[in-house]
Amino acid sequence: MQRGWHRQSQNQGQSTLEGTVGLFVFVVFFALLVQIFWILLAQQVMQSTTLQAARLGSASSMNLLPMRILIFERLQVVPGIQLHVPKIERILPTNDTIAALGVYDNQRKRFKLEVDFAHVRISELPKSQQENYLTAQLLQIDITYCFPLRVPLAAAIIMAMPHPESDRFYCQAQERGNYVMLPIRTTATVPLETALWQN
Repeated sequence: MQRGWHRQSQNQGQSTLEGTVGLFVFVVFFALLVQIFWILLAQQVMQSTTLQAARLGSASSMNLLPMRILIFERLQVVPGIQLHVPKIERILPTNDTIAALGVYDNQRKRFKLEVDFAHVRISELPKSQQENYLTAQLLQIDITYCFPLRVPLAAAIIMAMPHPESDRFYCQAQERGNYVMLPIRTTATVPLETALWQN
């Protein structure tokens, strides 16, 4: 009789332990899944925000203040967001392109790229230069924003993936509290509407 009770008690203890481990694995998996969906939501919001910011930058000669305000307003829909200054970089046109195709301003001591090339007939240029002029009519920007990873296990797995070093350093400077910050970088290209100055 005692042996049967001992076996039954042992089986109950083993099934309780298995149930606890199974519940723990399920909770960790569910938290990881929620974190991944949250990152995908943040990525989608960032992509549409970057496109809007590029349009605003194109119309305002890359005035960063209204672009940052737009980013702050748009990102507030993402739950758990921590506001900070986003990293905005102009990819196209490059400073070299502005210097090559722009006009030098003696007062500002910088080159200015006009939107219309009234002094240039693109059809008369060699093919290599035609592409440069057409590319100079586009504004391409990169925006990097750092999002807090709320699930420690997800943070360890996601941060093990390769990210550009400059983005990692930028996000480490943005860390608040105990959360690891994930850099999300998005790019948008729009037609250039106003003149641009060389940096």
